[in-house]
Formats: sequence, C-alpha cells, structure tokens
Amino acid sequence: MSILQGRPGGSPSMRPYDKFARIIKVETMQIETERLIIRPFQADDLDENYHQIYGSAEVMRYLGDGKTRTKTEAERSMNRFVEYGIEHGFSIWAVIDKESQQFLGHCGLIHLRNEPETVELAYAFGKPYWGKGIATEAARACLRYGFENTELDNIIGLTYPENKPSQHVLEKIGMQRQGETDKYYNLTLLLFTQTREAYQPDDSLYIVHPS
Repeated sequence: MSILQGRPGGSPSMRPYDKFARIIKVETMQIETERLIIRPFQADDLDENYHQIYGSAEVMRYLGDGKTRTKTEAERSMNRFVEYGIEHGFSIWAVIDKESQQFLGHCGLIHLRNEPETVELAYAFGKPYWGKGIATEAARACLRYGFENTELDNIIGLTYPENKPSQHVLEKIGMQRQGETDKYYNLTLLLFTQTREAYQPDDSLYIVHPS
C-alpha cells in the first residue's frame, strides 16, 4: 500500500460529483491488464471505495495517519482525484475486476503535497483482494503508464518500514529500494525509486484505451 490518504488538493467548495459530470467528456481513459480495468472514479464507486478502503481500519492502518475516514471524506477524495486527472493527465484511479466488474481498490500516480517535482506511485486495495497479485498487476501498469504515456522522468514509492507486502509489490515491479527517509509526510518511511532511463517494461498485457 502507499502512504497516500487521498488529499491532493482541489476546490473545497466543490459540490459532490461536480466533476463526475465532466469525466465522461474529459477523462474516459482506461488501462486494461490481464485481470483489471484501471479507470477514473465514477459516482457509483463511492460505497465500495468507502467500505473497502476508507472505512476499513486494516487497510487504513498503512495510509496517511492510519485512521479511517468518513464516507463524506471518501467522496471528497474521489472528487479531488477526478479533478486532478483532468488537470494532469494522470491521477489515482479506480481498479476494477475485468470479469466481475467488482471494485477492488485504487492505484495511480500523484504529485506529493509540497513536493511539486515528485510523483508517487500510490495504491490501496480491500483486504479480500490482498495476496492475489492484484496490487502488483495494477502498480506495474500505472508505473508503465507514467513512463510510456506521460513525460515523467522519475517516480517514487513509499511504504511504512513494517509493511512488507507493499515493499514486495514495489520490488516486483522493478523499483529500487533506497532505504529509510523522513522527507515525506512527516513520517519515517522506506523510499523506492524508478527512472525513465532505467525502466524496462515486461510483456504482460497492457492496453491503454484513450478517451
């Protein structure tokens, strides 16, 4: 999991779902992998996003300050992610099971607050989907998107030192462990990095369906 807790900025006066009306026209991009569809959030993702992620103490343990969020806060995060994607061309996206259409979690790329030159690969998935390779599959696709479909030159990943499964995800997708850092989020975290120059995609299914 990432450290991100879903607060990348955005207008505090935004009404619920204002941006979802625009998403159909502005950001309908989808990434397809072997088992997953990675796409912008939609309004009907809210219930599952709250129950699987923001309302789950076990999932939120390794996100942000480790506290659960309200459904209203989950809704605001979704709105912010949609607006962010419209502005930047990448964001935190919903991850959907391709066969069942079940919401699984979120994954994507986002600038760190107060670090405008630094982009983090961030992800979180509902507990029922841990240990199935889903985080690795989604993270691999989003990392590839960052280097092949945007102009990013560097992407980082951050985990709590005790979050071994998340560290394994980042290592599996080729990110390099750099050791502990206290530079981000006012926490001591493990830093992983990848550069455009060193990045090598694998042969797993990766299709970007444009808007």
